Amino acid sequence: MVNPSLDATGVHLEYLFAKAAEFEMLGSPSGPFALRWNDEGIEQIAVFGGQLPPTHSSFHSDYAHVPLKMAQELGATLSVADGMAVCEIGSTRCVGTNYAEAVMRALIAHIEASSAESESAWPTARSVSRC
Repeated sequence: MVNPSLDATGVHLEYLFAKAAEFEMLGSPSGPFALRWNDEGIEQIAVFGGQLPPTHSSFHSDYAHVPLKMAQELGATLSVADGMAVCEIGSTRCVGTNYAEAVMRALIAHIEASSAESESAWPTARSVSRC
């Protein structure tokens, strides 16, 4: 029997090769997909099959609305104390140099505390967490 993978072409062939070679990967066989590997001590990330060049992004600036919306859905309270941003979600309280940083820390602590107590991290933490 002939292996249908051997007839693959283009980005699909690249995907099948990366999968067979056991690269850390994320994406779709039809593209785009990304690979992560270590090349002589240097971490590398490559994107294959995309029509557009990769975008370098940050939850601190470009996508701050994502963690902020998640925190809002959990009933977070944001404030400033002693020049630091503060985010409280349930009994979890975290600080940061800006709201995005405080919110991301609080979401991580909230999810970890909730996961330790149950299978679901949503909607509220049941234990006190501090960051």
